[in-house]
Amino acid sequence: MKKTLLAAAMLAAFSGAASAASVTLYGTIDTGLLYQHQKADGMDSTNTVSMETGQKDTSVWGLTGSEKIGDAEVSFKLENSFNSDDGTRTDDRLFDREAQVSVSGRYGTLSAGRLGALSAAVGTYDMVYLVGDAYDGGDGDAFGLAAAPTLDNALAYQTPSFAGFKATLMYSFNADQVSNSSRENTSMVDRYFGGAINYEKGNFQAVLAYEYLNRASAGDAASPLSKNGQLVNLGFNYNFENVAQVFLLGQYFKGWDLSAAGGESLTDSYGVDADDVLGAYDKGLEGWGAHLGAIFPVAGGDLTGALYYVDSKAKSSQGLKDADLTYFGASVRYSYPLSKRTSIYAGARYSQAKAKDFDAKLQTTSVYTGLSHSF
Repeated sequence: MKKTLLAAAMLAAFSGAASAASVTLYGTIDTGLLYQHQKADGMDSTNTVSMETGQKDTSVWGLTGSEKIGDAEVSFKLENSFNSDDGTRTDDRLFDREAQVSVSGRYGTLSAGRLGALSAAVGTYDMVYLVGDAYDGGDGDAFGLAAAPTLDNALAYQTPSFAGFKATLMYSFNADQVSNSSRENTSMVDRYFGGAINYEKGNFQAVLAYEYLNRASAGDAASPLSKNGQLVNLGFNYNFENVAQVFLLGQYFKGWDLSAAGGESLTDSYGVDADDVLGAYDKGLEGWGAHLGAIFPVAGGDLTGALYYVDSKAKSSQGLKDADLTYFGASVRYSYPLSKRTSIYAGARYSQAKAKDFDAKLQTTSVYTGLSHSF
């Protein structure tokens, strides 16, 4: 009740009116310690101990509210991520994770604003990784799969559930307006389309999703890639009650950037600009990835384990030979709830990103612990 009244008071200060019954302030603060060992072939290894934010749960705060109008409901969600170790924002936007208004009724839900794409593992329309990934978007460096971004200027429509099936469609007129403020829905900006079908029956969930990133081909293009991006995901999970919840996910991607296959971490470790690599391999990455994971109830807490593998090729329209990039990641984490809102956790992870044509390999080993509190 206190947080509801606080949220109402905050909104009243800006708008002059608010409803304590329909507006909620919420959030999570996750802070911990991390030991990390990194070794890139041909380079000196590094060992660091640091305080980190969001190792289990992203540190966020947000506001939600709703109003009933006849048979429909109008609602909003504003969510910001921040670094709990130093208090800074993680993005130039005030509400980087989500800023949307929705109308819901008997025919489904229509949302507009800044939204996480279907495979962004963020926000209201987290349709892929929530179903297919034990960590819902990986455990830090242990991930490697392709994922779509959070989108500006997005429209999403989600049907009601029919016999366990639910469909979601999403379109963005300009996927990143901060980087490129050119006219929306033209070849001067990146546009996005995604569609997903989710199925749920009892303890079983499944998702099939297709996403298309139509990159800017004129003006101030935000990406050096000349090829549009495509991503297909097929994921499942089944909850064997009191034993384990098992997750399986497979994907195919084409025209993707170096966020897949651990490419960004690999180029950073050798001091190479990722845009320079993509300028040469301008058709992006093409390949596949797979994930197997499980969550086991152990001693009152959850033990999560996961494996990730990605096999891809960087392709060029400039006559360069395809370059092989592979990635392997493994992670284990135990989380124990001290209360309904507070948990402590500890984990370890290992990843290896490799570009064999360039004799480049990065191995990362991490051990971490922390505390997460929600309000």
